[in-house]
Amino acid sequence: MARRRQDRRRYRDTACYDGEMSLPDISGFSRLSAAEWRAFGLRLSEIGLTSAYLEPVVQTGGDLPPNLRLPIHQWHLERMSEPAAASAALLMFEDAVPEKASSAALGPALLERLLEAGLIARRPDGRIVSPFRLSIADRLYIFSDDLAHGGDAVMGASEATTQLCRAAYPAEPVGCALEIGCGAGTIALVLAQRTQRVIATDINPRALAMARMNATVNGIENVEFRQGDAFSPVASEVFDLIVSQPPFVARPAGARDAAYLYGGIRGDELASRLLQDVSDHLKPRGRAVTLVQWADCASAPACDHARVLQLRYPPADLDVHCAMYAAAESGGDNAAYAERFAAWRDHLEQLGIRALQSSLTVIQRDPAAPAWTAAVDIAPDCADTVTSAQIDRIIAAHDLARAPDLDLLQATLRLPDGIVFAKEYTLDEQQPPRIVARLPESSLGQSVDLSEASLLLISLVAEAATVGDAVDKFAARRALAADQGAEQMLPAIRQALRLGVLAPTDRPEA
Repeated sequence: MARRRQDRRRYRDTACYDGEMSLPDISGFSRLSAAEWRAFGLRLSEIGLTSAYLEPVVQTGGDLPPNLRLPIHQWHLERMSEPAAASAALLMFEDAVPEKASSAALGPALLERLLEAGLIARRPDGRIVSPFRLSIADRLYIFSDDLAHGGDAVMGASEATTQLCRAAYPAEPVGCALEIGCGAGTIALVLAQRTQRVIATDINPRALAMARMNATVNGIENVEFRQGDAFSPVASEVFDLIVSQPPFVARPAGARDAAYLYGGIRGDELASRLLQDVSDHLKPRGRAVTLVQWADCASAPACDHARVLQLRYPPADLDVHCAMYAAAESGGDNAAYAERFAAWRDHLEQLGIRALQSSLTVIQRDPAAPAWTAAVDIAPDCADTVTSAQIDRIIAAHDLARAPDLDLLQATLRLPDGIVFAKEYTLDEQQPPRIVARLPESSLGQSVDLSEASLLLISLVAEAATVGDAVDKFAARRALAADQGAEQMLPAIRQALRLGVLAPTDRPEA
């Protein structure tokens, strides 16, 4: 079930990009002053257009594909009388709204100014439509293009973007952050609420124009937008936080242009180039977080002066992956869909790609800490819940797992809250029962198989004031010298830290 949810998310983030339509003109955006754009954002907030208000509507349609759910959403919104419903139908759900309802929602004067700017348009029948798409991210209003246009269409907030925002959002305020490939500015604007200063870059000037407009709509003034590829706009600068969701889809022959989508022939070339340079732009103790889909489940490149943590999502089904992009590209034409599916699938086959796996790659720079590279497979049910605080805990556990023996012996370790140990039996009496540690959602990891001996060691450590006390107790039980007890226990304790079965605490308990 979790795999199907991820596949549907990929489809929603892709949309149809048949390339037949020209992009809407945004030159009229300059006709509105900053005060008018800000008044627009305040108006949307004033009428109650929020994620919470839309939740009942968004939930309708269950697990249907997005194109089948859209008419359901429109039908429900048309029967709601609040101004927020009319504005949502117009700006978010691709509906044509009567001018009277549009005017009541936005106000007559603002409606006319938005028509002049081209953000909305009046049809010959008098109804109001929008060629752009509004999404709401962390109470922010983000306008972007309909990705059906392809080419230089600007991508807005998506569920993948939300995942990356949640994982990158710092637990404590930071000084300066960088977003590479900002698109409509979603992540940069979210980070601006927790950061003194944000620099957002994109190679696409249209993206920067829309991102600047979104910043103004939301009253955000601490984001600077720069044009350029990768790190070229910030060549000599360093940051506390770097975030990026670069294009990472493999481009097959015959695919129409979609700048926001393709990362190269394999798909992960752009991401690989980005990650090779990222540590050079991090301050001491700085962090980079990227969301990338790797061909053949490749690992992120190691960094000589940083820790690299790869949080891996369940691999994608190649057939489903190709089917979704082919369906998006073919625009409902069954013959075109079959042709495009074959092109996508053949492309991966010819490259020898047998698997695709998305991952959050975290690069943590700290001159005082040894460099290491580790991978953690995220449990399917935890794919949407990764936070920066959880990443902090995982890095701390891996640091301690690699620490000198003396540091580990002085540490206090505990079981993560919510962990469950279970003994599973089979009908085959010849098979011993299976001991399983089911990790809580906060640990992100998969269930872990344990032996009786491992369970005993973990129990001793979790109940002791320090690891050293647990080693002494174990050695006394086995009539071993202390160094022999440490030799037997410490490797298992290090592995338990890496797997998330044990977690470090700040200090021994009283």
